[in-house]
Amino acid sequence: MKRFVIIISSFIAFLVFCSKSCETPEDQQADKEEAVFKATLDSINSSFSSDQPSEQSLRSLEIKAKQKLTDLADYLQIYADKSLDEAFREHARQMILDLFISDSVRILLKVKDGMSDKSISLKDFLQSGSGPSGKILNLTFDSIILSEPLHRINEILYLGNLRFSQRYEIPSASNLEISCSVKKEVNIIATKVRKQFGRDTLQMWQVYLGDIR
Repeated sequence: MKRFVIIISSFIAFLVFCSKSCETPEDQQADKEEAVFKATLDSINSSFSSDQPSEQSLRSLEIKAKQKLTDLADYLQIYADKSLDEAFREHARQMILDLFISDSVRILLKVKDGMSDKSISLKDFLQSGSGPSGKILNLTFDSIILSEPLHRINEILYLGNLRFSQRYEIPSASNLEISCSVKKEVNIIATKVRKQFGRDTLQMWQVYLGDIR
């Protein structure tokens, strides 16, 4: 009986080995890539799709918010430049919208000389920033600090705040550029959104920009 069990076990092991050895290199590579992709999804799922984000996840979201603010300055300069290809500018406009929680947030920034100093909606701000009048300002956001960490408002919403300096150059009567720096604040909002990963859809925590004042 013991000999029979050994023979059967050996035969099963042989079949498993043969099935592996019959796989082509392409099949093995595909299996490896699928395993890596699944492991990545599991990692993302555990880190960012939990009911409540961990402290480490919140810190990561705050870092992402700072990067989004830096990206905003670059996209604004592209969108305001009417000498660039319209498709390129439209792509920059969409990238700007993707940074914010909605197009109804209030914005108080300058991207062109002569723009109003009043707070307006992001939608109206983009329309005014793309107009023909005014010289494009050499715009940067720096000295970005976390003035209020992300904190829980409800089950699907966390709020925080960043402070930064909006630096830009404006033309003078002597055709020289005058450097200006204005202190600003922006709300940051973390919430759950649906993300598509291949055939899978996950609910993940994402961070967005809010009102700028």
